[in-house]
Amino acid sequence: MATSLLHISIDFGTAYSGYSVKCNTTGVVKNYRDVTWGHEYGIRSCKTPTCILFDGNEVHFGYAAMQKFNEGFPDGKKTFFQDFKMQLYRNEGIQMNMDISAVNGGKMKAITVISECLRYLKNHALKTVKNVSASVELQDSDITWVLTVPAIWDDAAKQFMRHAAKQAGLVTDSDPERLILALEPEAAAIYCKELPSDGFVGGEGGTLKLDQVPGTQFITVDCGGGTIDITVHEVLEGGFLKQVDQASGNGQGGQNIDRQLVELLQKICGSKCWDEYVKQNAEEFQWIMYTFASAKCAEVNTGFKFACPYNLNEIVKKHKGYSMETLLKGDHGVSWRRGQIVISPEKLKSFYDKSLSATAELLHDIMRKPRLHIKYMLLVGGYAMSKILQNFMKEEFASQCTILCPQHSQQAVMVGAAAFGSRPQGGPQQPAAFARPY
Repeated sequence: MATSLLHISIDFGTAYSGYSVKCNTTGVVKNYRDVTWGHEYGIRSCKTPTCILFDGNEVHFGYAAMQKFNEGFPDGKKTFFQDFKMQLYRNEGIQMNMDISAVNGGKMKAITVISECLRYLKNHALKTVKNVSASVELQDSDITWVLTVPAIWDDAAKQFMRHAAKQAGLVTDSDPERLILALEPEAAAIYCKELPSDGFVGGEGGTLKLDQVPGTQFITVDCGGGTIDITVHEVLEGGFLKQVDQASGNGQGGQNIDRQLVELLQKICGSKCWDEYVKQNAEEFQWIMYTFASAKCAEVNTGFKFACPYNLNEIVKKHKGYSMETLLKGDHGVSWRRGQIVISPEKLKSFYDKSLSATAELLHDIMRKPRLHIKYMLLVGGYAMSKILQNFMKEEFASQCTILCPQHSQQAVMVGAAAFGSRPQGGPQQPAAFARPY
């Protein structure tokens, strides 16, 4: 296999997706910078929401899909998919012809939905590369694509993603070597290895860094939107990595915390009121969830508060005969303050209980194994940006190992995967993470 000029990783996540480009030849895309998303909507993010809208012959992805969906669908032709990646994790015996359900009703073949997501990200990446390297004519053979997958996925799910990548046009049957599947926590470990000491959160004066001394073991906890993905590696002579424990994980990712908020609001308002509000005011609902995502990453847990939407208040008054202010009186952990719905710090922290306890149990089981002597725990992924999660992990495990979390943990998998693909021994047929150089 000839050396590729570019390795482009696609981090296809449950909640957010993105891509990163690694140039292997001087002069190619020398002006490339990691893309940011959402400028047109007043947002600046390294990834875009994993959602797709089919609108007749048009396909919209990410923030654009959300915006188009929020504009309504009077013609009845729009089909919107969100949070569908977890259906691959939950399904027993995944089939190529399986269907997944749209948010607004109806079904579509999973392979079609996912391949169109990958096609959009591929085309977006190629357009970005072309814009910064117009003088270089790139051929398909110049690019190797690296597609990230959870380490806990079975072979059927991984093969499904290979088929989706082919259908999206990333590779063909004649050049399958141009597609590499990278395990998400392994890619994140590569990213963390490259970071300087001040690239981690709370580095105690900038002295902490992932130790590369042979024999050092570290556990990577990839905290994504859908899953918590865990792997254990040991550093070998020459900078090689060896996976020293079976990959494990659970389905307790960050979206479970979002779901706790939604269930609370639904309980307060009543299912009928809340469901009517979400259906009629999708854009306002998305704004609440975006604001909540920011609150989860606050340096200090001050709870969560947001201005009560006028439309929600009106729907509550229509069905119950009184306002949200009256409805919230006496509700423990949730209150009304000057037109805002206020969730106390204690209530917000309780949203994490199930996710954190289930993950801690997994980690304790791993770290109790006599043959393991783990020195570092790496917290990566978008969910790892939560200060509540970071503080919990430090309280629970700081006495056993050093906790490291990258400053930009959301892009760890995405950027690390591009570096993973460019490694000389990183071939698609090799066992992931076993005796492979950083």
